[in-house]
Amino acid sequence: MKSNDSTYITYRIHNDVIRKTYSQCYREAIALSCAFKWLGVNQGDIVAIHGGTSYAWFVTDLACVLAGAVSLALYPSAPRSRVLVAIKEMKVSLLVTEDCDHCKEYTDLGCKVISLSDTNNAQIVSVAFLIAQFINAEPPSIVFLDPFTIVSTSGTLSEPRFFAVHSYPLLYTIDRFKEIYSFTSQDSLLMVLPQSHLPQRMLTYGMIKNRIDIILSNPTRLIQDSIEFAPTIHVIVPRLLQHLDSRLSKISNLQQQKTGTQLSVANVFGPKARCIFIGSAPTPKSLLEKFQRMGCPIFEVYGTTELGMIAINSPQYQRFGRVGKVVDWGSVMIAPETNEVLFSTNIPFLYGLIKDGKVIHDEKFGRELTSTGDVGRLDEDGYLSLAGRIKEFVALLSGEKIFVRPMEEEISKIQSVEACVVVGNGERELSALIFVELDTISNNREVQEEYIGTAIMEINHSLHPWERIKKFLLIGELPTVENGCLTETLKLRRHIISERYAKNNAQYRLVTATKNDNIEERVGQ
Repeated sequence: MKSNDSTYITYRIHNDVIRKTYSQCYREAIALSCAFKWLGVNQGDIVAIHGGTSYAWFVTDLACVLAGAVSLALYPSAPRSRVLVAIKEMKVSLLVTEDCDHCKEYTDLGCKVISLSDTNNAQIVSVAFLIAQFINAEPPSIVFLDPFTIVSTSGTLSEPRFFAVHSYPLLYTIDRFKEIYSFTSQDSLLMVLPQSHLPQRMLTYGMIKNRIDIILSNPTRLIQDSIEFAPTIHVIVPRLLQHLDSRLSKISNLQQQKTGTQLSVANVFGPKARCIFIGSAPTPKSLLEKFQRMGCPIFEVYGTTELGMIAINSPQYQRFGRVGKVVDWGSVMIAPETNEVLFSTNIPFLYGLIKDGKVIHDEKFGRELTSTGDVGRLDEDGYLSLAGRIKEFVALLSGEKIFVRPMEEEISKIQSVEACVVVGNGERELSALIFVELDTISNNREVQEEYIGTAIMEINHSLHPWERIKKFLLIGELPTVENGCLTETLKLRRHIISERYAKNNAQYRLVTATKNDNIEERVGQ
């Protein structure tokens, strides 16, 4: 990397496009690592990085490696309380953050603080300032440390937990990806998901190793940056694809009316897109097929943060409706009673858990069949399909255990519905928590409740009596990362949504009875 003047990282500062060669990035990472030494960061110390995708995040992560420090990747939406817990539990020496408003609380815990971006706080210096101050400093002796980083699980179904990661599984996986997907130095990666997300960082290191350009972006700029910079490789998640589908349907209708032509892959992912990875949750088969008809070379992949990659679709082996063929560096078994996916591999991402700021290596993790928390099926050709999370089974007081993902997906198709979580709430019947934009159908809540209630009644006709939704609650806001209802990879945080909304009994509306029910329509008081 240090002598590579032909490969670039591209990013924006406001509306200005900045391009730097890998050798420039390396020199700036060396300068920042010198600054870390000056700030008292020693080999093995933990440096926490807390912020959104940016060049400063990228170079700070590299500086940690060069300084022999262990990076702690915090999700950008991590609240102040979570950051404080991390500083105490992980014994963080230095925090590099966008949140300078709570600097004193962080420093009171004995942690030094610098800013990822320029700041008006006179007490805090920024990454850019330190790079400028140390750009001509003598490079320190480099001692690479493994495990080199600490990450956290996404927190989809419970609170996140920290664990340490060794470089070998990441580099091995990206080498296999290079082989399977034929990555070359002519490729370029558009990065829209948070850099704190471990697969994103794995791809970052893979791009550096293989001299491939990186473009830093975000979900709102995906289409614009794809067209402007023409990347060949994308990484997205299902909810992002669904948002794109909704937006493009409107654009496509207008284009069809004006020109008689349909949108193509070049209008969405750029003219050179050849490899679009989608993961983090199962993607509806119909959605994948729709984008394939547009010419999108889209490959669904599956893995977990702790175990690494489990199954992948590829140019050689692809089947829509499956998350992929099981990787040849691991094996899958489906648990007989629960249909849970169990996976074993000799190269799991999880190296060990953290105790008193120290990494405790777990030599057995992943080597034997390990729970993934996902429910699935393995077909005779070795392709894996997922139905959802095992905790998406809702237990009712009657003793029935109901898999609620299918009902949630059907309700989410109703006009104006953004997302749905079905809960049991300790009762004998199912309830639906429905996120809507209240002005999509009508500003009159009662009209919208009647419309959605009628649609749910139609869905209920095709369900077993114990699977039917008996009441629902409209939530007049969208689930976001900021309000805690989505993870950084845009998955619904079921436990948070349930805790926040499920017990709001006064606002539930009962669904009109089907012919097999004895419940009459009424509004909960």
